[in-house]
Amino acid sequence: YLICQDPCDIEALALAIRTTSAFYTPVLKAENSKYSIVSGRNQVLAMLHNKQSKVGSLVMPDDSTALDATMRAVQAVAFSRELSQSELMRAVVRLCRFMSPHDIAAQSKTIFANHYQSRYIDQVAAISGLPEPAVQLMDRGALSFKTALRLLATTSAESAALLEIFSYFRLSSSNQIKLVEYLKETAAREHMGTEALIDKLGLESLGKDTTLAPRDKNVKLMEILHQARFPVLTETRNRVKQAILRLNLDPKIRITVSE
Repeated sequence: YLICQDPCDIEALALAIRTTSAFYTPVLKAENSKYSIVSGRNQVLAMLHNKQSKVGSLVMPDDSTALDATMRAVQAVAFSRELSQSELMRAVVRLCRFMSPHDIAAQSKTIFANHYQSRYIDQVAAISGLPEPAVQLMDRGALSFKTALRLLATTSAESAALLEIFSYFRLSSSNQIKLVEYLKETAAREHMGTEALIDKLGLESLGKDTTLAPRDKNVKLMEILHQARFPVLTETRNRVKQAILRLNLDPKIRITVSE
């Protein structure tokens, strides 16, 4: 039932329990003569770290269902803090085993402490089907929700290649969407795959370049994408720039060529 996979400093929590009695009662569910942890996993691990053989716990009623336990696990996190994107996805995927997106949305206020539309729940469930790096990138802020929706229209190979590029750069949501659109449109014009185009443009090499500051890499990336998507416009701009230089204008006079 675990939905939170953020690393926890078990030793620090164990020390807090020993010194300040900072302990939240774990919730368990009896299953097949054993107990599954519904919430409070870190507390249990910390108590075991303290060599305590017994851990006080709250056991859910015998007639509790897997849906009851799943909702309880989500609520334990959602009502203490806002769920991260990956946690929300794991929660939705598990709830969808028992409920329709419409029913989840109808009860979202009591499950997530937030109201969600059924369309949004559908989208979250769909995005969870992307390769695992997508969820990690969303948690890091390197992949926006809107961009993730765009990736649903790509093949698994394309989405994997694009996610690899997103892992090297920290772009705004609008630039992320531009990256996807420019690469797909350029690849279609050149009659080549998106993965092959990424290699041709050297985007991975740029992403791995440690000599450039992150901001400079982002600027360089967008320049490469713009030039590849609009080659005629780029060539025209370069000719105009050269013509301006040949004018030998006074240094105080500056003429900027528009994009």
